[in-house]
Amino acid sequence: MTRRGIAGIAAVFAMAVASAVLSGCFRGEGMTPLMLAAHDGSIPALKERIASGDDLNARSRYGWTALMFASWKGHREQVVALLDAGADPNLISGDVPSRFETVGGTPPTTALRQAIESGHGDIARLLMNRGAKPDAGAAALAGGKSDEAMLEELQRRGVDWNQPSPQTWHGTAVIAAAARGNRRNLDWLLKHGADPNLVAGSTALKEAVNEDDPETVRFLLERGADPNVVYWSSNETALFTAVSKHVGDSHYNKNLEVIRLLLKHGADRNHRSTSDKLTALEWVQRGREGTREAAAEATDPQVRKRLEVSMEHKDSVIRVLDS
Repeated sequence: MTRRGIAGIAAVFAMAVASAVLSGCFRGEGMTPLMLAAHDGSIPALKERIASGDDLNARSRYGWTALMFASWKGHREQVVALLDAGADPNLISGDVPSRFETVGGTPPTTALRQAIESGHGDIARLLMNRGAKPDAGAAALAGGKSDEAMLEELQRRGVDWNQPSPQTWHGTAVIAAAARGNRRNLDWLLKHGADPNLVAGSTALKEAVNEDDPETVRFLLERGADPNVVYWSSNETALFTAVSKHVGDSHYNKNLEVIRLLLKHGADRNHRSTSDKLTALEWVQRGREGTREAAAEATDPQVRKRLEVSMEHKDSVIRVLDS
């Protein structure tokens, strides 16, 4: 299995873990009665726990507070009650180690990040008005999931769109917007100083390429994205991402269009990665040979057919790169 294949499996595993966490396995994992009331939306139970003197900033096993749960679930009345009682809106879940964070599961979060990520703009504004600080993590999440009104609110509060966040899946707002194909937000961010070539674990162009999204790739290239920016220690570019990623049958044509766009805008065909010492063309040629050998050895007709179709796609990529 290739390095990219292993990385892909790890990413899928991490996302599955995160999904499991956010779908309910918080329950029974160190959640206090106050947290349960905040999560479930029971205002009488919440006020009873507050009146009983429960620790407002207690952490679950995953480092979450009651305010984070209420913000995630969109329970405005609970958020107000917790803030009125003195809950800290700026605590970060990553302050407390958890088994999920140690295996690359849920990134560290805050109440504000949860409100933004879950689409609760009214609660995000409430939190900021009550002292929550919009950090790089909140800004990155807003790029992919918020509307222009939230971007404008964060801009007014002084966020730096080019400050990378090491605590979110996508390091900046422009990278997050590109990953989601959110060209409206991309347009706003680029007009307000976001750097399309900033490397923060990835780049905006790399994410659009990885999604086989030719429209967003074109959008970025026409607005200054450099196809020859390198990322990762292997010194790879967007062209390597385009030719080396696993492409489903339905995305073959989109993948070819992305490769053509990169070449049209100056992608260096002769650039070599530091790991394999191969150009993009040589990488595909090697992959095609491996696919041909696998198809020849396949005994299952369906498996052989899929490999043959994959080989045909690689032939098309080779023709584009060699033209």
